[in-house]
Amino acid sequence: MRLLSLIVFSVVSINVLAHNSLGEIEENISFDSIQYEFIVAYVKKNTEGEYNKRGILSNGIIDVKNVDYSILLGSEEERRLIKILTDTMTYGENEPSCFLPEVGFVFYDSDSNIIAVIDISINCNHLSSSINIPAECYYDYSVGKDAEGEMMISMGGFSKEGKLVLEKLVESIKKSKYVSPSPIKE
Repeated sequence: MRLLSLIVFSVVSINVLAHNSLGEIEENISFDSIQYEFIVAYVKKNTEGEYNKRGILSNGIIDVKNVDYSILLGSEEERRLIKILTDTMTYGENEPSCFLPEVGFVFYDSDSNIIAVIDISINCNHLSSSINIPAECYYDYSVGKDAEGEMMISMGGFSKEGKLVLEKLVESIKKSKYVSPSPIKE
């Protein structure tokens, strides 16, 4: 089992929804202490309409109708992915209203249970994650308060540099020699 080791530029706590041995969700698990066995990248099919807006999961399981192929990440690719996602320099632009994820990264435990999912929409400049990624909110700012509390402007879209490194990572993963059958449980 691998233990995430991160180079983090500020002290952050990334929360994960994880399941305990009873299948119950446990919250507030630190991302840097999460134990995972492997990460699989699921490259989505190019589909039209509303279906294309979906992430990799549907009702808590991998949506096989939406996946073109899957790739088991090597340790170097895992390290690069985690470094990119936790670096504040990856973010800082507005998030467009579109979301058309091209790839989803799924973290699995040793029993092939899903413990975290991150869908990335490079063309739409942002991600959707089951993990709270503080770096994604680093550049958010307050525009005042209303009856419901503080109003924030999200700047969690990818920066130009962030988009470039993500594009390079995804392209290198797509060319990877680690193409493998999916660990999807039927």
